[in-house]
Amino acid sequence: MAITTSPKKYIYLLSSMRAGSTLLKSLLSTKEEITDLPEIPVQLVDEVVSLTREDMVLIKRPRNYSNLTYPHFQFQPGSRIIVLIRKPYDTILSLHKMNLENHFLNIHWYDEQRLLDYWVATYASILENIDLHAENVHLTRYEDLIQSPLKITGKIFGFLGTTDTSGVDSYQKPDGYQWKWGFGDGGNVIKTLRVVRRKNKGLNKKLVDLIESSGSVHRLLCSYGYKNIVKSDLTKNIKRLIGLMTLIYPRMELDHIEEWIEHHASLGISHFWICNHGDFVYDAQFGNHQTKTWTKKPGANYNVDLSNEEVIDKLHQILDHCRNKYEVHISLIPVTPTETGVSADQVSVSMQVLPIAREYVDWIGFFDIDELIVGDLHGLENINQDTSAIELLQKVFEDRWESNKAVAMKSIVSHYGLVNFNRKIIARTSRVTQWHPTVHEISPMYRDGRLEVVNPNLLRFHHFRGNEVPKVKTTHAHNLDKYAKLILQDEVDASHVNT
Repeated sequence: MAITTSPKKYIYLLSSMRAGSTLLKSLLSTKEEITDLPEIPVQLVDEVVSLTREDMVLIKRPRNYSNLTYPHFQFQPGSRIIVLIRKPYDTILSLHKMNLENHFLNIHWYDEQRLLDYWVATYASILENIDLHAENVHLTRYEDLIQSPLKITGKIFGFLGTTDTSGVDSYQKPDGYQWKWGFGDGGNVIKTLRVVRRKNKGLNKKLVDLIESSGSVHRLLCSYGYKNIVKSDLTKNIKRLIGLMTLIYPRMELDHIEEWIEHHASLGISHFWICNHGDFVYDAQFGNHQTKTWTKKPGANYNVDLSNEEVIDKLHQILDHCRNKYEVHISLIPVTPTETGVSADQVSVSMQVLPIAREYVDWIGFFDIDELIVGDLHGLENINQDTSAIELLQKVFEDRWESNKAVAMKSIVSHYGLVNFNRKIIARTSRVTQWHPTVHEISPMYRDGRLEVVNPNLLRFHHFRGNEVPKVKTTHAHNLDKYAKLILQDEVDASHVNT
């Protein structure tokens, strides 16, 4: 039976993970008007809240690794919002420790660059969706809270309108549940029941260098009110012209991914977001959800002699080699496949990467590993400001696979000609809000500006897929049938070879 009979006042606590949200929630819950609820899914809030007696409902939902956008839920009318931020260095060290203590098995989330991307995406998304200067929003910096807990919590209580606005620096254990990973803080410091000032031991130089060289971190810290930030000279020109993202099935791409990175690095591209689609095919159209091969590409080399762990190890070795050799920024992003298939997952990862890319590059493109851009990308600097995205036509080349063996794309010069379907898009990050409905199209409702088709003599992409089509039913058979009708041309094109 529901206990509550009067309207509740909702308070939302937004932050990254390991920003001190459990500590702040515990401090605020010392007031009798404020609930002390565990970290519960937002869809269960109404049901749980109906059983509470307190007038103010405090909902703590930090952004998880898997959240594509944040906040990803709607606020109750008249709600109050507390935004909590912690500097990236301490946040990332704490995230790394949490992953270890929680026996987090996904090795990607132990990478400093990946964790820094998570921090940047979290607070960039909050800035995009929350007005920090609004009357119902209160910004709290973790460092201020630790330094002056009585002062800071007092200000928050005044913002919330509690009867007693005096600050606190201690709290009680939760009643009815336990602190543990997945539902709050599972560490030991929270169990001291008071605000504790701690210093991290040792120095992670790689992380320091990543933070110092990140213009997006500097801009975000300034936006969130941090003072006296020393900006490294490396941040002055950190904003690059263009970046690329892609979704890969690692087992199939080990033979070509370095060639793809090397080619585009030679064009001046320095930021790559590579989304890992998983250890096996999870596609209702082209796989049985547990196979190491993909019926859409039966002629590829799937390295079936390698275990899943060996594939990932080899992929990391290749990417580390590329970072050092070509001096590029590469983020490897884990993706949870869905039954809707690869095409839908491409859209999902595009929307995940877009807010991150916005902090690093002016333009972003989605290109598969069998696609190489050809032309001068510096022409993007001269594109009209009212253009939100450009479309590139493709020239189709012979397949990069022959009898399940890889063929270097730069050795392939025979082609089927320029075609006018399955174009690819390079979007201006400042003028696109979502990448939808497909990677080949951005709906006008998600872009601010016109779509411009580029002269293929100036800029296009070469697609090394041949004219074969899978012998299975597919949702986009009309486009695949177009490939099947292509005829090999007499002329050759080596414009991608000498790039």
